[in-house]
Amino acid sequence: MNTKFKRVFAVSLIFFLFSFSTAFAYLLKPYGWPKTSGQTYTVKVKYSTSDANYKTAWSTAVNDWNNKQSKIRFDLSELYTSSANSVGTMINSDTSIYGETTNTLTSDSSQITSFVARLNTANSEIAGNATVRRSTSNHELGHALALADNNVSVIFLAIMNQLRDRTTTYTPQTDDVNGVNAKYPF
Repeated sequence: MNTKFKRVFAVSLIFFLFSFSTAFAYLLKPYGWPKTSGQTYTVKVKYSTSDANYKTAWSTAVNDWNNKQSKIRFDLSELYTSSANSVGTMINSDTSIYGETTNTLTSDSSQITSFVARLNTANSEIAGNATVRRSTSNHELGHALALADNNVSVIFLAIMNQLRDRTTTYTPQTDDVNGVNAKYPF
């Protein structure tokens, strides 16, 4: 009976401890913006497209991220013509590609100095669906925040999940915001 009690207690304890563990699936890049503790870091971004549909997707995604977290703020304006940070479009013959983001880093690869994010206009879902454009714009801005792709499962809700349904998951989700908060804790 003493052995049975110990087994039941051990199993119960393990179950209890795991029921309170924090589950997260976000993945982080090994670099980030040079954010000062206690202050929001502002990234000035310019458009590199004149197409209203794509400008809308990017401006909506910027608002989505700015409304979900306060660590890094994107400031998107046509006035920032000399900014190295830009959002726009590209044409990639690989139509399975929705978009891409390139982060330029410091010489020691520890900090982002600028980023360029693009939506692939050759992808028919990007070209034809505003919700998919918004979803992909949010995903690409996630890369600009130093979040990595996460392909946990098709049912896992995260804008950084490449397996997500882009017509239903089109804004940053709790896991994405948790990733930003983990990357920039102060």
